[in-house]
Amino acid sequence: MSDIKESNILAVDLGSSFIRIVVGKDQLSNKAIAHFISLPSYGIKNGTIYDFEQVRSILNAGLKSIYQREGSNFKEKCILNLSGKVYISKNIKIEQKYSKETQIRTKTINDLLLNISEEKDYTPVHICKRSFLVDNSFETLNPSGMFCKSLQANFHVIYMLSTYYKTLKELFSSLHLDLVDILPSSIASANAILKDNDYLIPKFLVVDIGALTTDFVLYSSGVPEFTSTVLLGSENITRDISFGLKVNRDEAEKLKLDFSEPEDHDDFKSFLKNIIYSRSEDIVLYIYDKLKKISDNMIPLRIYLTGQGSKLFVFKKLFEEIFECPVEVRRPFTFSINEKRDYEHSTVLGLINYALNNTILSNKYDNQNLIKKFFEIFLKRGR
Repeated sequence: MSDIKESNILAVDLGSSFIRIVVGKDQLSNKAIAHFISLPSYGIKNGTIYDFEQVRSILNAGLKSIYQREGSNFKEKCILNLSGKVYISKNIKIEQKYSKETQIRTKTINDLLLNISEEKDYTPVHICKRSFLVDNSFETLNPSGMFCKSLQANFHVIYMLSTYYKTLKELFSSLHLDLVDILPSSIASANAILKDNDYLIPKFLVVDIGALTTDFVLYSSGVPEFTSTVLLGSENITRDISFGLKVNRDEAEKLKLDFSEPEDHDDFKSFLKNIIYSRSEDIVLYIYDKLKKISDNMIPLRIYLTGQGSKLFVFKKLFEEIFECPVEVRRPFTFSINEKRDYEHSTVLGLINYALNNTILSNKYDNQNLIKKFFEIFLKRGR
């Protein structure tokens, strides 16, 4: 088992209920998913690892299963999701003035990354281009090839707690995996469910309702403007039902999934409705209040729901009522008709879709993909 498969990349979704691993391949521009496995999750709570060795053991078992199917052992590149309260996001403006007219090239844009500010106790792990302002005159999404005397770049930057980032790097290094990028779960899921025309909507919200976390990202003019997490998910509703009705977890989960609005006076259904609506409303109101607190302009014109919790019709109804805008529940898209495709697979399928379409496999780097350069710069800073 010594062959190295250079064309492979792993997408890993570290969920509170399941750890999902997908192997993607890009051979002669033929993108495909080679393996998809789901493993019970232990050692992860609210989107973060609290038992390093337990998570390492689960991932190791999953990798062995993949290696056996591949017939070889290989050093993989890996892309990972990010959830919980271990990260923050910021919109950053960087301006560069030139002594003479300068043509903007890939290197010109990459050099701006050197000026991204650092945050105490946090490490930048992901960047999204928002827009560029050329000569304080006009805005563009891609200034390459243009001439200017000043260039302002607007980035959406994801920062992770430095200690947690080191933990993740150590975890994947111990499994012989090269961690090349980390995406918030909401941005990953957006890559799995959004269509091209969705990005034309001035402001829209993507919400991934997981087991113990709900991740959301607000898009403005087609790019992320705000990213965050609620430490509540669909499993919290199940636990409330279990406690309130004094039933076991499996019975509570079935009651949750089978729930429908009571048509007449039914004490049991009314009590169940109160439990489900109470916790669901907590999640929706948290997101609404968080966005409203920042600015009235942060309220979206459309909302897309995904993740295992989006199966509950209650969420669609509450989002429509509270945000007063159209809400759509979406499954992830896939590469082929035979692949697994359910709401809870959005994060991992979005990760692999992003990886296969952003030159991570080929080691190429252009001005559409700032991630590789971003990592190189900050790794050098940390030395």
